[in-house]
Amino acid sequence: MYHKTNKNYKFNQKRNYKLTTPCCKNNNKDGKFVNYIDLPDTYGYCHSCGKSSLPPPIYTDDKKNEYIWNTALNRYERTYTNTNTTATNNVGNTKHNSSQQQLPTPTNSVANSKPNTNSIPNTKPNSSQQQLPTVTNSVANSKPNTNPIPNSSKQQLPTETNSVANSKPNSTPIKYIPEAEIWKLYNTKIENNLLLYLRKTYGDKAVDLVKELYVLGTNHDGGSIFWNINENLLVQKSKISYYKGNGKRTNKFRVPYKNENGYYSCLFGEHLINKNKKPLIILVESEKTAIVGFINLPKYTWLAYGGLNALTDSKVTPLIGHRVLIVPDISNKAVDVMTKKIAHLKNLGININIWDMTKGKTDEQLKKEGIYNDDLEDCFRRIKNSSNKNS
Repeated sequence: MYHKTNKNYKFNQKRNYKLTTPCCKNNNKDGKFVNYIDLPDTYGYCHSCGKSSLPPPIYTDDKKNEYIWNTALNRYERTYTNTNTTATNNVGNTKHNSSQQQLPTPTNSVANSKPNTNSIPNTKPNSSQQQLPTVTNSVANSKPNTNPIPNSSKQQLPTETNSVANSKPNSTPIKYIPEAEIWKLYNTKIENNLLLYLRKTYGDKAVDLVKELYVLGTNHDGGSIFWNINENLLVQKSKISYYKGNGKRTNKFRVPYKNENGYYSCLFGEHLINKNKKPLIILVESEKTAIVGFINLPKYTWLAYGGLNALTDSKVTPLIGHRVLIVPDISNKAVDVMTKKIAHLKNLGININIWDMTKGKTDEQLKKEGIYNDDLEDCFRRIKNSSNKNS
């Protein structure tokens, strides 16, 4: 009786930019094909077409002897292990270090490099001097010095893992979502309404970058998937939101991975925090606002806390030591909730200011002006529409 075994392959930090990819037969000059360590360069994962190229699977018998299936001969072939290498009968002279093989996730390596945000200014934010951004600062006119997440492979995100060291007191130990789940829902034939709206509004170039940076996915039912990837590049949670064709969110959303099962949320975009440069971080409520914020002002790091009451102490820890500007939605309640947190967040060591876009107006006044409960993304859209009318 033969049993299929899993081998754990590690991705190589160094890309082979000269090879022709075995899947889509393209030149790898863009580095989108990632190789496995100690295997021929033809084995790896291609971020361009979303396919994995893997060596033949290994099978074991009841005595733990290893075999591969020889398709040509229609039979199992025994493999023999030396001290450091494994040679396989009838598979040529290819050798690899079996002691170093690890189970591949279908697409490892996505969120393994953080963007280089050298363009981020060192000016301390002054909430009293903040102004609405102009379209001249948009991504079309600014080249962010950022390396999108999916194109590097410095470490492997774990398969579904729990950790005693990372568990919360008196709660279910933290589990992490396998990175393979991200890639199943990243390279889809049909994109969700939010991405389609963003492409129509801001263009493919800007959206391709932001999709890769935040690893935006599309659920099988058309939902937009926002992954919570923490500063250690571990996938903690996901939220699926549903949008109309005009980019407006519906009331429907889902959270597949529950707290009670060990999946806790972190800041959306937390994996983008650059600890070395300590950039200005703009913290907004919704994931969509963070995404559109980056498209319009890519020199800042944009994060989202995911709801009016969702900015908890466990989420803000990665912000300690950073300069942060928090931008609540345009309502007195949203501003009040965040204003009450400012003193506490500063005591934690976060250099934080708030931008109150209500400008002291009551909710009734805001409603009359048609901007009540709007967010920064709505402001960007109005600026863009105004600019188009004047051009």
